[in-house]
Amino acid sequence: AWDISTGSGVTIAVLDDGFPTNHPDLVGNYFVNSAEWPTNGLDDDANGYVDDYRGWDFPASDNNPVPESDDDHGTAVSGLAMAIANNANAVAGLAHRCRLLPVRVYADSLDNDIDWAEAIDYAAGFSNVAVISISYLLDPTPLNMDALRHAQVHGRGGKGTLICVALGNDGVRRRYLEDLAAAPEVLGVGGNSNYDKRSWFADFGPALDLVAAAGGGNRSLVTTDRLGAAGYEPGSFSTNSAEGTSFSCPQVAATAALLASLHPDWTALEIQRQIEMTCDKIDSGVAEYNARGIIEAARVVDAIGESGAEEVVLALEIMHSYGTTEQRVIDDLKAS
Repeated sequence: AWDISTGSGVTIAVLDDGFPTNHPDLVGNYFVNSAEWPTNGLDDDANGYVDDYRGWDFPASDNNPVPESDDDHGTAVSGLAMAIANNANAVAGLAHRCRLLPVRVYADSLDNDIDWAEAIDYAAGFSNVAVISISYLLDPTPLNMDALRHAQVHGRGGKGTLICVALGNDGVRRRYLEDLAAAPEVLGVGGNSNYDKRSWFADFGPALDLVAAAGGGNRSLVTTDRLGAAGYEPGSFSTNSAEGTSFSCPQVAATAALLASLHPDWTALEIQRQIEMTCDKIDSGVAEYNARGIIEAARVVDAIGESGAEEVVLALEIMHSYGTTEQRVIDDLKAS
């Protein structure tokens, strides 16, 4: 995949628990809001957030989305997608030329719908944020769902922002009414082990769209880590013990970013359909364990083709889209 795309020109927004500003594998890839002057106390870009030149911390209502003392999740999630390559450190992200928009949302609980909905709106408001990655189980409340639908259609300047959400690690069957990751408006991501089987902890069911590596076999994942006692492995900027669908989700988000970099005019719907149609089908005896299959980054960016009319209609029905995203796909079909 890297021979074709490394994600240049695209930003992934990670909604998580905090992001260190001094991590050698992340610091060079942080998104910088060039429309905002960082220290003048003004909302220069008129997006409702003062001095948000480097993301936002929603629990603290400030422009410094750094981790609290025990926050390590966001650091590890981000590295799988965007850790810098070729810098003599342990990790290279799948989309290592992408930029990371750090959005701190999780603090003490997941119950603050206002923060989560506003965070989704905030990230989707940037024209270069092609993908949002969420590795938490959220409730599909009306507030959250409205934010998802708005991002899906109106994000990225009207092309739509793709939202990837981890399905969970309870080893249970997920349904639409249970959590946001099961909603048809998102790409629900499950976990797969190095045995090409569902990770023993990974949730499954009709809500599952596809899977990516999550550990759960005899290998875990290598990713970025906080230095010191707050990290998964104290004393190192990386860890080789990451497991869970939290870490599957940014791999899918990064793959979507590779595709958005290659095709900046594609809508979120077109990016999602390309990813779904190029999955590698595994564990076929139980289809609901991996839905369409395991993500294949090289196949996603290499096998560029156009969706048939039936597939596009099906995608529109599944995603319950409205407005500009639907109209763009319909217009493309009429023109072909």
